[in-house]
Amino acid sequence: LPVQWQLTVAGCDLLLEAGRALPSKSAAGWYGGVALLRVLPGGTALAVELNWQADHGLHHSELVANLAVMVPLTERAGLLVTVGRELHNHNAPRANLLGYVGCQLSL
Repeated sequence: LPVQWQLTVAGCDLLLEAGRALPSKSAAGWYGGVALLRVLPGGTALAVELNWQADHGLHHSELVANLAVMVPLTERAGLLVTVGRELHNHNAPRANLLGYVGCQLSL
């Protein structure tokens, strides 16, 4: 159940998100993030982001920093590639490298 805000500042989009995770088979928690996004000529987007999640009582948390690139493939689809690392993790040993490759669809 996220709440999202978006604001344009100096040609970049500032995105803020906060929400409550209510999974059916595990404990509830909180999450949020902030991202700064710049769309280049041709539609390629670059972003730097911080993502945070915590347990219900805010006692155990994780903080991840990512760099992301989204390259448009078609009018409604793009290739999303991120690389990052955990800056803080109370739940498990900290990951030095995180990566993600996926397809982003805009409906």
